[in-house]
Amino acid sequence: MKKQALLGTIVVGCILHILYQVLHFTTNFVPEYKQLKYLPAASRSVQEIRQINLKAACRSFENEESIFNESYLNKQNMYSKTYKFAVCEIQKCGSGAWLKLLLITEGFYTMEEYFIDEKMRGEKVLQIASEQLSLWPMQNKSEQRKIWKNAFKVIMVRNPFDRIVSAYVDKLVPGAPGFNYFYEPMSRKINQKYRHLRHDVESRTRADNGTATFEDFLNYLIDTDGGEDNPHFTFYHALCNPCKVHYDYIIKFETMQEDIEFLQNYLNISEEHRKIFFPPGRYSARTDKVKKFYEQTPKELTNKLYSVYKKDFVLFDYDRAFPAN
Repeated sequence: MKKQALLGTIVVGCILHILYQVLHFTTNFVPEYKQLKYLPAASRSVQEIRQINLKAACRSFENEESIFNESYLNKQNMYSKTYKFAVCEIQKCGSGAWLKLLLITEGFYTMEEYFIDEKMRGEKVLQIASEQLSLWPMQNKSEQRKIWKNAFKVIMVRNPFDRIVSAYVDKLVPGAPGFNYFYEPMSRKINQKYRHLRHDVESRTRADNGTATFEDFLNYLIDTDGGEDNPHFTFYHALCNPCKVHYDYIIKFETMQEDIEFLQNYLNISEEHRKIFFPPGRYSARTDKVKKFYEQTPKELTNKLYSVYKKDFVLFDYDRAFPAN
């Protein structure tokens, strides 16, 4: 049985590799996915599927001539000089963890400071990120393009429905870490503006704490087409331009452990830095928790939400049927 399973894995891998090669040579898949051949067989098959899907989806949304421009520099990048990789910063998709990781690997903070949360917050951290970790401010544009071209480019995504719940719970709920001077007023404004659309008619006028319910938040996202460019709510394709930037490696929350393990090995991350490089168990998709939010959401509203975020779903091959309503 083990031999049969192994044979089946090999056959599937070969088929995927052939399909990738056909796509590569028949659709001008550029730039060449030079790192693909160095991946272990299992990771290569997964990445081939993701790359094939992304390429096909981009062709359905964009003109062929505009896809994968090797010189296109994305603003939302953070670059590691130590390990020669660039990651697109997507809020609610591990951006805080990436930021902390790079602040330490690039020598701005120590390993000891990593575990003191208040040490790695505030304006100083954001200033370092924008001025030191991003390639965008570089004055030497020739050197900038060279670094960007040779960097191993990474993007991390999660099911958009999952990310929306994460943003709501972290930013708009009283007592949450991100419920601050900016998001508390936003939450109250969303409550006032969208409560009249609630499915439960009685809750429209019932006294509450004055902050946005999850249903209020969804109506806000639908009405504003993804949250008025707020980086915690807006689209992956708006932040990272995956149809222009060719990402060498696509990480998904749903396969976080396997994806990160390969990346650590491929980039030759030191044993010391592996302790803070998305350690196992700390980051994962919270499927059951997320579904509970959508179980109480009218199906019509969920369908409208999917329509707003459809491009992200299609680009990264996520199932619209994820919510269990």
